[in-house]
Amino acid sequence: PASATMTSKLTATDIQRCGARLSVRQAALRTALASRSASEGESEGPRPVEVHDLKDDAFAALIADLSSTALAHVHAEWAAVQTALQRISDGTFGRCVECNLDVSRERLLAQPSAERCLPCQERRERPAAPHSEPNGHGRSLKDGAPPRR
Repeated sequence: PASATMTSKLTATDIQRCGARLSVRQAALRTALASRSASEGESEGPRPVEVHDLKDDAFAALIADLSSTALAHVHAEWAAVQTALQRISDGTFGRCVECNLDVSRERLLAQPSAERCLPCQERRERPAAPHSEPNGHGRSLKDGAPPRR
């Protein structure tokens, strides 16, 4: 049945495949970080004095912000890959770090660095509802009374 496939456990071959994919991604991230470090090193040194337009300065600041955001994402992915490889090494790969239940085989095959099962990941990504917002039943979460109109 299709539902049995969705809940099947990881096999040793699956774990090897995930480990191989993680190692390939680790190498790509290492290369990206190394090239980033090298390009930053090349740009150091005195710069000629130029007359700048405020729009150019704003654009340069935007590019720097985007660049630092991209770098933060690379570092976060690096950490996730390292953690997943460690979980393979210590035998905990495929277990949710929050509830300790199995992470679905399909989820791990699609995203080997996933550390949470889908329900735990969805809970983590769901924004906390403010207590004064309606709860979907026409009542306020704060006091149980209907929201004011």
